[in-house]
Amino acid sequence: MNWTTTATVVALCVPGIALGIPPMLDNLVARAPNPQGKPLPPRRVLLTAGIAQSMVLVLGAAVLGSLLGPRVGLGALVTPALGTNPGAALALAVLGSAAFLALYYGVFRPWLDPVTLGASEGFRKDTGLTTRVLYGGVVEEVLLRWGVQSLLAWLLSLVLGAGVLAHWTAILVAGLLFAVGHVPAYLAAGCRRTPAFFTTVLVLNTLLALFYGFLYWQFGLAAAILAHAVTHLMWYPMDLRVWNTPRAA
Repeated sequence: MNWTTTATVVALCVPGIALGIPPMLDNLVARAPNPQGKPLPPRRVLLTAGIAQSMVLVLGAAVLGSLLGPRVGLGALVTPALGTNPGAALALAVLGSAAFLALYYGVFRPWLDPVTLGASEGFRKDTGLTTRVLYGGVVEEVLLRWGVQSLLAWLLSLVLGAGVLAHWTAILVAGLLFAVGHVPAYLAAGCRRTPAFFTTVLVLNTLLALFYGFLYWQFGLAAAILAHAVTHLMWYPMDLRVWNTPRAA
């Protein structure tokens, strides 16, 4: 295992954890329903626990990706394909993010009820761009692509061989886990448990994860991080326009 690569992966996550956990925690605490008015632990306790948990998960993912990824053609920060043609990865990041946004605004957003729409878009607004780019774009990619996808690809290679089927199955399963992982935060933010909500979160996040997972496989972790960051950088101006548009009475 390459310990330099492992340390680099962990170091990439530190800004996202340090800057991303506090606003996410405050956002969830402010929005989470507490009908019985039970007192919460002090903020410093919640913050310490959240940061510690994230660091442990990142450390585990960093080790798994560095140890198992190279055995199945993964575990690279930058592949030769990205080094020789970075423009292709950037173009794919922009095109994939644009397709996602077209689906969200053109198909799924009109399907959501006003309560869920207000809660989900308000949650993104209060989370902030920095957290979305640094935590979502970096930490989530390390956990789900570098860690989980590499682990799954290795496990599947023991049965299927380290071929295309194993890789796409790993990408799909990691993508489903990525999608399911978004559900609790949105529910805590006040989204309603409707078929439209679950379909939107699961379908759109799975599609994004398939896209990021493919980029990780073909171009390395840097490409997946770039694409995830580009998604939020392209989404944020559109969110701003929605937030600044008065809602109809």
